[in-house]
Amino acid sequence: MFIFASGLPPKTDFDFFVIQVPTAPFGLAWYQGDVQTDEEGNAFQHFRGRFSVETFSFAQGPAPAPDTFPDGPFPDATVNPSTNPIQMYHLGLWFNSPNDAQTARCPATVTAFNGEHTAGLQVLNTSNFPELQGPLLIRSPCSAQPEGTGQSASGAWCEIQCIRHRTLCSAPSADRKSLAAYVKNSEPSRICGFCAKDHGSH
Repeated sequence: MFIFASGLPPKTDFDFFVIQVPTAPFGLAWYQGDVQTDEEGNAFQHFRGRFSVETFSFAQGPAPAPDTFPDGPFPDATVNPSTNPIQMYHLGLWFNSPNDAQTARCPATVTAFNGEHTAGLQVLNTSNFPELQGPLLIRSPCSAQPEGTGQSASGAWCEIQCIRHRTLCSAPSADRKSLAAYVKNSEPSRICGFCAKDHGSH
């Protein structure tokens, strides 16, 4: 998966997750990796993994877990709960630090969404998709691209989520130039992720 984000605070670290639902409480979440913006507030990252209708989490039974980060507001659990397979089709991006969020004039809320469980709040998500039908649900190597989704210049599927003049573009296969062109030429979503209000088209 390639992701391209623009309009974010420059030279800032973010954390990218595959999540069960796009907004709080998010359900199960998988820490996919880090994203960093350049001096213009743009970010580009390539992730390898299972990003399709088959993306899920599963715990056949409880088992001991390492207590690597025992302190802080979100200490490690030392045993996992049992769960049947849970499909995870949404994506989300978080400030790596509450201080960075505050610098960007956002609340300095502390969340568990980074490697040490001391992240800031969520910046971008895929809530322009239905809660139970996130963008990964429609990804299949053998299926045709669904009607109404965007196409980049390379033919890769993309989806834009604009949150207060910010954009997130995700695609399983594309190049940076194609994604940037798609972001520039697309009309983004109207939903603001900071306050969940409609700010109109940007």
